[in-house]
Amino acid sequence: MPGGWLDRGETPPAAVLREITEETGLQATIVDTLMVDGDGEWVEVYYLCRVPDAELTLQASEMLGYRWVDPHARGLNLTPNQERARTLLAARLKAEKG
Repeated sequence: MPGGWLDRGETPPAAVLREITEETGLQATIVDTLMVDGDGEWVEVYYLCRVPDAELTLQASEMLGYRWVDPHARGLNLTPNQERARTLLAARLKAEKG
């Protein structure tokens, strides 16, 4: 899950799109907010984004590696919030399929 910090004056949606482009070279579109969590000093916002079916360009200065994963998979070694976002995404995708 690409991530990073907000730049001064930047909105969370603008930041996530910037981070995805910086880290992968892909131009994402935000579909919806999956979840927001925080304690008043920090906040984590998880968005459902779509990316074009394009070649990913790993930015070595931004991340060491990547992998595409099935959101229905378990045991992915995620943080608790990442796991919660994965669970929400899996449920949403299941509901969309009907």
